[in-house]
Amino acid sequence: MAGPNLEIFKFGFYMFFPIYAMFKFGDPEWYDSYVQPYKEILWPPYESTYQPPRTHTGIKEELARMKAERLAKKTGRPVESITAGEIEAEGGIHLGSGSTTAPAPLTSQSIPTNTSGWSWPQSSGNENERLV
Repeated sequence: MAGPNLEIFKFGFYMFFPIYAMFKFGDPEWYDSYVQPYKEILWPPYESTYQPPRTHTGIKEELARMKAERLAKKTGRPVESITAGEIEAEGGIHLGSGSTTAPAPLTSQSIPTNTSGWSWPQSSGNENERLV
């Protein structure tokens, strides 16, 4: 053993090295001058990246677009020539509220009653605009 002086040095090093690292590398000026330039070189701007849909209608539109691309690839036709009826016939994505294959509305017999005091949040009435 080297004695208490070595232990005091090790204790001080173990305590203050992480604090120094946080102080040095957590400084916003250091981040702006050393990290931001490489971030802009390595990754594309946020606006040009894929933004997933966030609403119920956005998800339906994206699924319909993907299904139309798949049908166009399968049939060899352009995507613009694929109709909504072909998309619905292929996989059951209902694009409009007037679809004849829409599920039947729930009746009061099929909805369980609330007995515990907790319930699901009430919707605003427009089912297509709720957040995912």
